[in-house]
Formats: sequence, C-alpha cells, structure tokens
Amino acid sequence: MSARIRITELAQADREAELAAHLITRVRECGISEDHIPVINLYIALKSKPLVILVGPAESGKQALVQGISQILSGGGYDQYQDLTGHPWWANYKESQAALTELHTRLLTEKLFAILEEAMLPGNRSQIFMACLIHLSPAELLTFFREVAFQLQSGQIMRLGDVHLSAPIPYPSNLFLIGTMDVAKFRWWDDDFLAKATVIHWSGSKASSPVLNGFHSGESEFLRFRTCNRQAAYQKLFAIIRGQKNPVEIIFQIVNLLRQSDISLPVSIMDEIVIYLANAWTANGKGLFDLSVTTNLEIARDLAITQILLPRTSDRLNKTAGLTQQLRMVLGGEFPFSTAFLKDFE
Repeated sequence: MSARIRITELAQADREAELAAHLITRVRECGISEDHIPVINLYIALKSKPLVILVGPAESGKQALVQGISQILSGGGYDQYQDLTGHPWWANYKESQAALTELHTRLLTEKLFAILEEAMLPGNRSQIFMACLIHLSPAELLTFFREVAFQLQSGQIMRLGDVHLSAPIPYPSNLFLIGTMDVAKFRWWDDDFLAKATVIHWSGSKASSPVLNGFHSGESEFLRFRTCNRQAAYQKLFAIIRGQKNPVEIIFQIVNLLRQSDISLPVSIMDEIVIYLANAWTANGKGLFDLSVTTNLEIARDLAITQILLPRTSDRLNKTAGLTQQLRMVLGGEFPFSTAFLKDFE
C-alpha cells in the first residue's frame, strides 16, 4: 500500500487523522521531509509536552518544519504565532556585543510575555498559541526552556527570560514553545527539563519554502486531541492495545537493568512514556504513525525510549563499563531509533 493511499485512509471519518494527513502532505510539498515518521513524532511530542527542541545540522530544514507545523496548528494567525530569532549572530565580533545581546534577550522576553498574556485571556483559552525560537544558543536554551521547564513542575512561572515577577502566574496550557539548535549532538539533559520538554534529533534536508498554510477551522481542535492526564492516558492506551503484549514490558526491562547499575530514574518516567504512547493514537483509535496497531505501537515505543528514557542515562553511558552494550542486548535490534541513540556513546 502506498504512503499516499495510507494517509487518505487514515483521514477518513477522523478529524485528528485529517489534521495529521494535512501536516504530512504540506511538509512533503514544501520539500521538508518525505518520511512521515519524524513529522508525526514532532506532532505527538507537542501533544504530550509544552516544550520541544529540534536539534540537528544547520540548513537541514529544522526551521522550515518548526515554522510550518506552528503555522498549521495555530491557523497561521499573527496574534497566535510568534517567530523569534534566537542567538544574535549579528552581534558577533562587535565592540558592543554584550549590550546588544542583553538587548536581544530583553526583546525576546517582551515578545514571549506578550504571547503568554494573549494565551491567558479567557476568550483565548480554546485557541493555540505558539512561539518558535530559531537558532537557540546554549545560554538561551537555559533561559527560555530549561528554566521554564523547571517552573512548570508546579504549573506556574515566576521568571521568563531576564524578567522576574513579583508573584507566580499560571502557565497557560494552550501555549507551546518550540526551539531549534544547530548542533550535531545535544548534551544539556536533566530530569526537570525532560519532564516538560522533548528533544528531537532531526536530519532532514533544506526545504524549498518554510511557509505552510494553516489548517483552517482546526486550530482550536488540537487542544482537544491531547491526552495529558495520566489516568486518561493509561485508559486510552490499554483500551486500544487490549489483547496484545504488555506495551511497557520493555520499559520495565530497561529500568531494571539501569537499577543494577545504580542509575535511578524519576518516578514520573512511566507516566511520561504512557502519555506519549497514548497520544500516538487519535481518540477514535487510529494510529498516527501507522494504521496497524502493532506497527504504530512499535514506532511510538521506540521513539518514547529514545526521547524520554535514554536521555536520562546519557551522563552515565560513557562512565559505566558495558552499559551501552547491555542496553542494546535488551533492545534486541528491534528499536532502530533507540539503537542509533546509543551508538553515539560507543
């Protein structure tokens, strides 16, 4: 069955499947990627957590993909979508670099506060607001993503950028931050950051155009498509895969192996994985990666291990003799994304 026929079937009688098919089609038309899996992975990551970082080589289509999916999900409205340039490369090698960098940080902060305030308005709670920070520096990753992720543990923020508030304010659930970094390998992991953020490694090709049309009348539906509650996620996932092998058995095997190496994981790890897996299906039970329940689960589980579980072990993989090989033996060659992640530590 061709990929295009599969996409058409996927969209029948399912609004979210229609949105996913639209994303895939528009991304292909713009030359960003022919492979639907990384595109759907980014979509599911946004369903699961409010912060996403796309990392990879420069000129690999990251910016086009991030801008495109943000425009589509938000409907392309200027009041719901902000496209911001990160690290001020234009300030390099200038005498006033420090002052210009500080000014640029203040500008980013003001723009982010503006879109946050719009998202918080009672009349906008059903609308999606997205801010895209392109070409992030490590310092901006810390300021605008890691610090925000840490604060989101309580659902509130008290500082953003270079501004500290006098009292915490709720972080709106309809606001999403996406960033891109031009780095081959991401090394800024920590548990608080990963609890609210997904880091996706991208190796696409330069797009012919970064502009994608919005998904008209679907901009507010994305919020209804999300499954963020742990109980709802478990119920949805096990209802869809009933009768099949335990979908998280491999997760328990990896966790037990890590415990033998005295590597502890946060108690939220299983909930994060199940929420990602649950979001890999529509409310009607259609797989977003593949119509086959088994194949859809295989792809989603592999990506969940790669993006949620393994990054928590990155600081120990090079320090614990034989751990990488042991993990590969547990994976058994059935998880290509996870195996590729581990290869960087061999």
